[in-house]
Amino acid sequence: RYYRHGGRYVLPTQLWFLLNRRRLWSEVEKKAEAGLVLADFVPDRELVFARAVMEDFERSVFSDLFAELFGGFRRPDAVVFLSADADVLMERIASRNVAFEGRITRRYLDLLSDAFHNHFLSAEGLPVLVVNTNDYNIVSDPASVLDIYSQLLRCPAEVQYYTPPRMES
Repeated sequence: RYYRHGGRYVLPTQLWFLLNRRRLWSEVEKKAEAGLVLADFVPDRELVFARAVMEDFERSVFSDLFAELFGGFRRPDAVVFLSADADVLMERIASRNVAFEGRITRRYLDLLSDAFHNHFLSAEGLPVLVVNTNDYNIVSDPASVLDIYSQLLRCPAEVQYYTPPRMES
C-alpha cells in the first residue's frame, strides 16, 4: 500500500517497521552480550526513513516513539553501508521481480540514498565502511561478505570507502 498510495500509509508503515526493528534489536543486544554480532540493520535507519518521507508532525511523533523504544540502545561498534547508484538499484529491484517493489521509483531511491549518505557520513565517533556495490552484489556472491568483513576489521574510527574488485559476470 505504501508504494501505491504513499502519504496516508507512511506513518503506519514506518511504525510497523519501528516495532519490528525493536524486537529484532532486542535479540541483537542479547547476542552481543556473548560476543560479536553482525546485524543487517541499525536502529537509527528507521529515523533516516522517517526524516526522508514524513511530514513534520508525523516525524515528530515517530521520533518521540523512537526515543522511547530505543533510548539508550547499544550503539553498533561499526556500520557497513552498502552503497549503489540508483540505476543499479533499479536494475536489482527489477531482477527480483517482487510485485510491490515494482512501484519503487528512481526519485524515491535518490531521496533515500541522499538521506542515508547524509546520516552515516555525519555520524560522529562511529566507524562507517562505505562499500561501493555498483559492481559487487553480495546476493549473487555471498562469499563477498568475508571480503567486506576483512575490510571492516581495518576500518578506522571514521568513514572509510571501499570499492571491491569488479565481479566477473
